Amino acid sequence: SVSMRGGVSFLMRDADGSGDGDTTFYDDMVPLNYKSGQTKFYMKRKKGSGASLSSSSAGSTSLSCQPMAEGEREIVKGPNGPILVTKVAGSYYAVDATCPHLNLPMKKGKITVNNGQPALTCNFHNSCFEMKTGRCTQWVTGALGSDNELIGGIMSSVGSEKKDIIAYQVRDQDGLLMITSS
Repeated sequence: SVSMRGGVSFLMRDADGSGDGDTTFYDDMVPLNYKSGQTKFYMKRKKGSGASLSSSSAGSTSLSCQPMAEGEREIVKGPNGPILVTKVAGSYYAVDATCPHLNLPMKKGKITVNNGQPALTCNFHNSCFEMKTGRCTQWVTGALGSDNELIGGIMSSVGSEKKDIIAYQVRDQDGLLMITSS
């Protein structure tokens, strides 16, 4: 779970920046408010995502999901948490869907292409990860898509230190996307 002081809970609701009352982003985040003024959020897991999971004796994990159109994304339940699967510039990519900074969801993070490589940006504190390798290229620079040195400095002092995320191999096999750890 993620702990936050009461007045900051709006960040969870408005992290996608739409402000239009659309609750699809945070409907999997359940707030628990305490008399102390502390709010904790935890992620609900949705069942029946259409993905399947299998393990081999070598310890590698294999997931599968349906192919998707360019720009679409799907979250599949992985052995260590949610995995974002998407198609960018004709290729499939899969990475951890949880930012290692504060373990917040990146399922609606902005995907950009830089020098031919897609990157996923956490929409909470702007950390950026290469989708092919999982390498962190930018760590906590502000909040909600805006770079702000003061907020970035404060937020980088909480949570974990700079970390990469896991990138998975994705291949199209017999009409299914097979997702395996590297």
